[in-house]
Amino acid sequence: MKDWNTDAQFADIIDERFLGTNSQIDNFLSAGMGGKFLVVASKGMGKTLLLRHKRKHIEENHKDFVVIPRGQSADYVILPNSPTKGLLTLLEDHAFWQDLWTISIATSALLSFPHKLSEIERAFVVRELDRAELPIALEAELTNALSIGQRVHRNPSSILDILLQSEIKTIARARAKGQQVLISLFNSYITSGCAIFI
Repeated sequence: MKDWNTDAQFADIIDERFLGTNSQIDNFLSAGMGGKFLVVASKGMGKTLLLRHKRKHIEENHKDFVVIPRGQSADYVILPNSPTKGLLTLLEDHAFWQDLWTISIATSALLSFPHKLSEIERAFVVRELDRAELPIALEAELTNALSIGQRVHRNPSSILDILLQSEIKTIARARAKGQQVLISLFNSYITSGCAIFI
């Protein structure tokens, strides 16, 4: 007898016959990259199941999209057990989380895309990343991805983890300078569809 799996994260089959929907869920699932981007609900209400259906729809209908993460249905966030000293007060700040997620998502997309930049563009990107004052590991990976085309498939949560384990002044510099640089690079060099499931 086969076990009945109630956790969508581990479901073997993603089949729309087993999905109850309403107009809002239909809008989320069928809108391609338009429509709703976020699903908010209590634990056990089916968020993961909807994300898996959305991912399946994109993978079947948008073959040219870069889909993150690779090899798993969604990126699951695990916060560090011992945050950097002085970080606890910032964890309550909405703007802090918005900035760190912006940095994490933009970095993940930039690392995952294939880049074919001209010599002039590569020199510009290297200067911009140097100006961004990101944690050293992230700056090196981004420089390699954008200047020599070395793709690294890093999930947003792993980038968030690097940021949260950094010193407070490193995080402050990344928020103050790096975020704007990354948004600019993202807008310039992410030139086709990208779907990120967190």
